[in-house]
Parts: sequence; C-alpha cells; structure tokens
Amino acid sequence: MLSWVNSRASTILALCLFAGMVLPALAAAARPYLLPAVTILLATAILRMDWRTLAEPLREPLKLAILVVLLMVGVPLAAVPLAAWLLPAPLALSIGIFATAPILVSMTAYARMLGLDSRWALVLLVGTSLAVPFTLPPLAAALLQLEVGISASDLLLRLAALVGGAFAAAWIVRKIAGPVRLQRWDNAIGGIGVLLLVVFAFGAVDGFADAIWAEPGKVALYMVAAFAANFGLQALAAALMLPFEKPLGLKRAETLTACLGAGNRNFALVVGAIGVASDSDLFLYFTCMQFPIYMTPALLGPIYRRALR
Repeated sequence: MLSWVNSRASTILALCLFAGMVLPALAAAARPYLLPAVTILLATAILRMDWRTLAEPLREPLKLAILVVLLMVGVPLAAVPLAAWLLPAPLALSIGIFATAPILVSMTAYARMLGLDSRWALVLLVGTSLAVPFTLPPLAAALLQLEVGISASDLLLRLAALVGGAFAAAWIVRKIAGPVRLQRWDNAIGGIGVLLLVVFAFGAVDGFADAIWAEPGKVALYMVAAFAANFGLQALAAALMLPFEKPLGLKRAETLTACLGAGNRNFALVVGAIGVASDSDLFLYFTCMQFPIYMTPALLGPIYRRALR
C-alpha cells in the first residue's frame, strides 16, 4: 500500500489540500502534528539517501556558498521590487517576506520525487537557514521597511534540533533495518513521506474553507499571487543560476535543485522571526502558498524531468 502511495505521489499531493478543505474535522485534528510531521518527513528523506555520498556537496564549498548567496540575496533583490510595483501593499509584503526565507524542509523529499539531488537539497536547507540572521535584517530594512531582530543562536539551536533529530532517527532505523532491507523498502519509505505531507496539508488548510466563503475575491487574488510567486521565483532562479553552471562546474541536477528551493521557502520561520504571525493577510498567504507547493510535482514535474535530460 505504501509503495502504491509513493508511485501516485504527484496526484495525491495535488488533491490532498482539497481533501483537507472538505474534511474540516480531520484538518483541525492534524494541525497540532505539523512540526512532528516535518521532522519525520526529513528523517525519511535522509534515510533514502546514499549515505556513502552524503557529504559530497560539502567538498565543494564555493558552489554551495554561491548558490546560497543567489537564493538568499540575488533572488529577493530581483523579486521584491517587482512585487511591490505590481501588487497591493499587504500582498507585496507577504511575497517579500516569502522571498527572503530559507528553503522548505520538505524540499529534500520533493527533490527525490522529481529526480533531482536530495543531498544538495539538504545542504541548501541548512545553508539558507544559517544565512537568514545575516541576510534577513538588511533585506527586510532595505526592501520591506521592516525592522527584524533574529537571533543566530536561537535559529541554530532550532535547526540543530530539527536536522539533528531527523539524522538521529534515520541512523537508528538504518542500524536496526540494515541497508539491504532499506533498499527493498525504499518505495514504502517514500510512501510514508507522502502520507506525512498529507498530514501537513490537512493541518495547513484548517479553516481555509471559511475564509473562501467570507472573502472569495481576496482569496482568489492571494491564490493567483501564490502560484505566480512560487513558479516565478523558480524561473527567476533559473535565469540567475544557469549562466553559472559551466564556470562553477554545476551539474544540471544541482542547479535545478536550487531553482526548486527558490520557489518553495519556509515562510513560517521568517514570519515567526518578524513577530507578525497573527496577521490574517500573512496567514492567508501562508495557506494559499501550500497549493503551488503541493502541486509542483504534478504541474512542473515534466518540465524538471525534461530539463534534466
């Protein structure tokens, strides 16, 4: 059953948000489990990686540094003024905050689904998260007129707990099961990851149906903006990074992994750091943002696979 779920991942992820909207009781029940779901999801992604080559991206620090700078500085500098010019202030602010955030934890699993490099997704997750205390305050002040005080030590502890906990869980399972069983169970482990994404999806859309009934026009605008921001940031990152492929010796899978991360970012982390998590417009954008994230494998999967070839 889990292997079947893994083989239908794109379809399941594209539909599960709508299922959460029509099953509000399950959505409300799933909301307290968002953080555990993300942690275990990262553990399943790490468990499926080839541990013999896991450290290879760290042997090319220049590549890693340039990709992190492009993601955390280059993309926001290009995207935020455009959003401010095109969109009303609350929505432009939401997209601006989104563009300055590190990449999502779930991108390790998405990279695997799309045939990209999940190892690079993991190191870019860590690298962009560590960069936030140094990139967010000046970018927020210059581009968004926001004063942000984010503690590098707090973020480091939070990141260490998340990534360290996921690594520890994966190591324990690896020791108990052994590499032969893990290889045989690979598709089933992928199915567990898909189910965890479904749990997160249900929790993320809790109460969203009520918002649609209350303000359908506003929700439609935010939904269109969420898709445009997600897919647009991926395209913008491709335009910025493809010229660096040959000079840096980047493999196409590495470049595309970074592009995928550019449009799929940890919005909640930055909103919490800024201290405006209760703002209804930001929360509405957070919910709308889940739709392009969950539909990326179905809608952009063929494009990424063709680009790899």
